[in-house]
Amino acid sequence: MDDIPAEILATAFEMGVLDWGIRFLPPICLVCRTWNEIVSTTPHLWGIVDVSPKSHSPRPRLLLDQIARAKHAPLTVFVDKGANKRNRLDTVLAQLIQLSRNWISAVLPCDVLERCRWHDLKGKLQSLTVTQGCPGKDSPFFRTDGDVDSIDLRLPPALTRLSIVGSNPPRQFLSRSLKTFTLVPGRTNHIALSETLDHLSSIPNIEILSISQLKHYPRLPDTPRIIHLNNLTSLKLSTVDYPSLLLSSLACPSLEILSLGPCPVYSRWGSRPESAMRPLTPFLSQWCNPEYTPRRLHTLRIEQSLAMDDTPCLIRFLARLPNIAHLAICDDAVAEYLKYNTKTNEDGDILKALASSTGGRRNADGADEWLCPRLGYLEIELDAPFHRLLDIAQARGIHSTSPGGLRTLRRVAGYLCREGTDEEMELFRSLVQDLECECLACGAGFLTMT
Repeated sequence: MDDIPAEILATAFEMGVLDWGIRFLPPICLVCRTWNEIVSTTPHLWGIVDVSPKSHSPRPRLLLDQIARAKHAPLTVFVDKGANKRNRLDTVLAQLIQLSRNWISAVLPCDVLERCRWHDLKGKLQSLTVTQGCPGKDSPFFRTDGDVDSIDLRLPPALTRLSIVGSNPPRQFLSRSLKTFTLVPGRTNHIALSETLDHLSSIPNIEILSISQLKHYPRLPDTPRIIHLNNLTSLKLSTVDYPSLLLSSLACPSLEILSLGPCPVYSRWGSRPESAMRPLTPFLSQWCNPEYTPRRLHTLRIEQSLAMDDTPCLIRFLARLPNIAHLAICDDAVAEYLKYNTKTNEDGDILKALASSTGGRRNADGADEWLCPRLGYLEIELDAPFHRLLDIAQARGIHSTSPGGLRTLRRVAGYLCREGTDEEMELFRSLVQDLECECLACGAGFLTMT
């Protein structure tokens, strides 16, 4: 261990403190003199301050001693949502707030954050997670004192990672420096789509975006808008009303990962799939246009977000995504389409499209192409006949005789064991390297074995 550089050991110790709390350090000090010296001379190890149940409710005296050991090192702060109401922690919180200029990362409730000032935090704070709401635009949190240099107010914040739970974000948190943004406003009130687009227009350099529990009004803004997020590589929407309205207003040419759902599906006359309004067709159609198509997309997951009539457009969209390697479709609407419409219209039969060399669109030479030619992991949670999934494995699996250029399908997950015979299951296993049945019976059997 003497050959391990002190910097690497310090980083390893930091990971240990993040996982197990400050109690991880005292036993480390007993291992050897070198380790004890590293712990004693690395203040930022003590700057990971956890005032939450994860820290096993340490006594305030120990927390204060830890803060003193951290000296003026960068601070990573975790505060439990009820800490502000515990009298015994008043001194600890006061000390942390006094050192808020040294915070580089913080996870804390709104009532603790509002005891700080934004102009103290914005210079160094790189990662912020706010639980239980967020300061309003008129909150004292954003008030500036008279001695603050006007130049400092114009400087962009250091914040690159932001997560807001239970509220919409104040505009002061949103800037061009933001790279990762998670928004969970809650489903208590509807908001206009234009408000969400205003938020996104303020973070044009975002790379990872996750939005959930968002209730939109079912209408477009009075003035059509397209928000260009040219650096966005990962987008996740779940429990978002009318997701197609939002997605149709975005241009994300560099997108690599897209996850949709579960999202509500609304209908004109009831909740039956056949009467449902098309929640994704406008977005799928628009993203089929070359100027919107994210050709780098390699992972696509759609869960309980489709209406039956969306499936033909979904296939046309997939035909324009040559780099899809992981495709997950977990949606009852697709199964309903296969059940009721295949005999009269095969345009929406996604299982047939995946099993056929003509499932994609024609190339520039006029020849037919495979749908998702680079597909390696297929996750299909549908109530579909077993032999339809077996057809895909035979066409794209290890021993398939498909022409060159088609990547071998190596993993399949879904409801696989309900109808297949033992011989068919054995054939399936011979065609893919990893076969995973996700039905309840197999899940229960796995738990029993473990």
